[in-house]
Amino acid sequence: MRIYSFIAGISMLTIALTSCGGSSSSSSSSSGIFNDIPEMISSYEQKEKEITSGITENNYEKKEKEAAELKEKTLADVEKAANELNGKEIACAADETQLKIEKPVSLIFKSMNKYRPVFQLGGEVVAASDLALNVKASDLGADALLSKNEITVTVKMPVALDFIDKEGTVIKHLNDIGTLEAANDGETAIVKTGTPVDFCRTFVINEDLAGTESIRLSVELDKSPYTSRSLK
Repeated sequence: MRIYSFIAGISMLTIALTSCGGSSSSSSSSSGIFNDIPEMISSYEQKEKEITSGITENNYEKKEKEAAELKEKTLADVEKAANELNGKEIACAADETQLKIEKPVSLIFKSMNKYRPVFQLGGEVVAASDLALNVKASDLGADALLSKNEITVTVKMPVALDFIDKEGTVIKHLNDIGTLEAANDGETAIVKTGTPVDFCRTFVINEDLAGTESIRLSVELDKSPYTSRSLK
């Protein structure tokens, strides 16, 4: 009976642990949601600095070759690691009064910037309610040109991104990882409930993102949206 009770207790603890989570899904590795990529980049930069700082007239060719081989290996290793992250769902939170996560947020590997990988976010996130934007009516008007053509004013609100460590501290903040398009009536601009976030921006994984355990999306409504004009 004691053995049964012990096993049952462990089972309940396991269920409780696996049930905990935020607004999105997926667990991260011990190195964070980006695995070892930030550490790989940091290690490369340190080793490359050690190699180049030791260059003399007598060992220039040897050190240059050593540095080139290190860069080539690092590029291959980081690109391989980045491909392994492609499509990975990550832990993501959002202010429930602003945004609703409809489908888990994931990482999309786009390209390499030298030896640093460039990513975009995937998934489905929408406006959780109508969001009134901080914009002047004078910026929303569509003045007619001399040719009598009408102008359309498009309004888009940036969605900010925070990288969070296991203590809940913000490691890095990006002002714009995507946008929400707003309805413009010429006087006000409002992001309507259900409007999807367009994850149109990218970010680079660098050594400063080491220890990132989750991300957080938000709309900074005290800031002004982007406005652009085009002919109808």
